[in-house]
Amino acid sequence: QYITNISHSTSLQAFKENLSVNVNYTIYRDDNILEDEQFVATGDELVTQTGSTYYLVVRGDISKDGITNVKDLDKIDLRGKKILIAEDNELNMEISTEILRYMATLKNIKGAGAVAK
Repeated sequence: QYITNISHSTSLQAFKENLSVNVNYTIYRDDNILEDEQFVATGDELVTQTGSTYYLVVRGDISKDGITNVKDLDKIDLRGKKILIAEDNELNMEISTEILRYMATLKNIKGAGAVAK
């Protein structure tokens, strides 16, 4: 069973404040109890006092550290994939292009979607 769609950079304390359940629970990461100031992360286990286990899924947290950032991009394999970025803002386009270049997936850039076929 999973608890999904958790926002990235959610502290355990904030998670507890937003989760309304009528049972006591503990959240574990690698068999260690999570502390209130730590971020919940994909793969953390919520274990209830009755023994039920739920796995947490944080949006975009592929590296399982509770934060969505460039480290998560290293876990995505886009080799051989065609990627279309629809971006009107020139700075955002430049940043997106550099991220894809960093990921070694960028082969060529087209100026508009019509010519990107």
